[in-house]
Amino acid sequence: KLKKESGIMYKNYLSENLQYFFEIGLDKKDLAHVSDLNYSNIVNLENGLVNNPNILTVSKLAKALELSVEYLVNKDSRGEIIDFDFMKEKDLIDPLEFKLSQNVDSFIKANGYSNHKAGRMFRTCATTVRRIREDKEKMARLEICNKIAKSMKVSLDELLFEEIKFQ
Repeated sequence: KLKKESGIMYKNYLSENLQYFFEIGLDKKDLAHVSDLNYSNIVNLENGLVNNPNILTVSKLAKALELSVEYLVNKDSRGEIIDFDFMKEKDLIDPLEFKLSQNVDSFIKANGYSNHKAGRMFRTCATTVRRIREDKEKMARLEICNKIAKSMKVSLDELLFEEIKFQ
């Protein structure tokens, strides 16, 4: 799935990576259980039926697989040797603690932006920026989070899970 992002083609490798992981031995039912996602959701992601999943889904997958979100969606993992035996012993992942809304709010305040100006900078709409700032980040879409991370010059994982100080 190629998406155009400011003149550059953006490729999301989530579907290809999941297909590869299942080929090399990852069990879909184990992943569904550990990530606390519905089995059919896993199958839809694998088959590329969900082009732009919400960030909560992607984060749960990454955490369950013990991979970074950045690695899971932005890197072609095919050909790499990854051992998923630990999944059979693993129980549900711990709840995720997002920092997305806090980081976006901090960045906007540090730069004196309005939601509209930040929306233009992040190449998204002001409504999306407002929703994220109102702590509804778990429903933010992967593509939007990638755009915001690139605009802020931070990794996707930093944007989502680490508290970033902006001056």
